[in-house]
Amino acid sequence: MNKFFKMSKYPLVLLALGYALLAIPGAAQIVPEFIVTWRADSYVPPQYLGKALPGNETNIDLALEILDGGRLANLSDKEIRWLINGDALKSGTGLKNISFIAEGVMGDQEVEVTVIGYKGGEPIAKSLIIPMTDPEAAIYSGENTFRALLYFFNIKNLQQALINWSANGLAPEQSNPAQPDILNLDTSGFPVGEDIEIQLQATNSKDPLETAGASITVTKK
Repeated sequence: MNKFFKMSKYPLVLLALGYALLAIPGAAQIVPEFIVTWRADSYVPPQYLGKALPGNETNIDLALEILDGGRLANLSDKEIRWLINGDALKSGTGLKNISFIAEGVMGDQEVEVTVIGYKGGEPIAKSLIIPMTDPEAAIYSGENTFRALLYFFNIKNLQQALINWSANGLAPEQSNPAQPDILNLDTSGFPVGEDIEIQLQATNSKDPLETAGASITVTKK
């Protein structure tokens, strides 16, 4: 008999502890988790694996979900309020998705979303910072072939960008004007061993203030 009680006292203690925890207000409550995602409508090369960052006047899409107890919460009947940089952007019932145009003069974009009356309680809110950036350009170098790589421009494709090349300050002939991002450089006019500076300048055709450049130096072989 004593052996039975020695073996069973620990389960009894754990069971009693479990009841005690349930009796504590809020002990078994799960805090809802906000999931706010964003996507910037700026151009990046197809092989780029990072997140496209916004620049001035870039369109940004935002989406909200709440994970509660391992399940996505139904927000269709909840009032959702969105603020951007401290200013009210939009609010509405079930408004989980919005878009806005980033204001680069404000710096990084501060987003705050509030859900009113979730489970009949106080409003719950989430804030995040979306980093801003300037457009960038880089040059990928092959054997006398150079490719312009543009990042974070407010363009849909490279056809909306003005791309200019130079080699030692001179504009080289484009072998294929339909592909301005590619330069096939004829180096026959350069002496062997001479350094050739390849320069790239890219501009948004719809916004001349959105521009970026890059340069590399290669040696004629």
